[in-house]
Amino acid sequence: MIGAICGDILGSTYEFGSKDKEIYLIHDEDHFTDDSVLTFALAEWALEYGNVSLGNGEHKYLLAKKFYEFTEKYPDKAYGLMYVDWICKYEDTGKIPMPNNSYGNGVSVLSLFLFPLNLFFY
Repeated sequence: MIGAICGDILGSTYEFGSKDKEIYLIHDEDHFTDDSVLTFALAEWALEYGNVSLGNGEHKYLLAKKFYEFTEKYPDKAYGLMYVDWICKYEDTGKIPMPNNSYGNGVSVLSLFLFPLNLFFY
């Protein structure tokens, strides 16, 4: 998980493209992104509720709530518009909205999110 977070921070400068043709490992502008925020939310959720037996979709509700809490704590990250739409629907209704075909960047984000679950269930 530490490697994934470091990769997120070191790659943050290049996330939306870079005009610089030279590639440097460390930049003054490096920062953690929404990917790290949601990875930590998932890790905290797994630690708090992973071994708890809950019914009727309660795990999903608690995970959505955890995502909401972390998004609220770190609102300045570049969350995707579809994610923001999803989290706002959750905020308005208190219910988990259906997924909305997010433009998430697939495997890279998924692998980042899987780190906490792998560690938890190892």
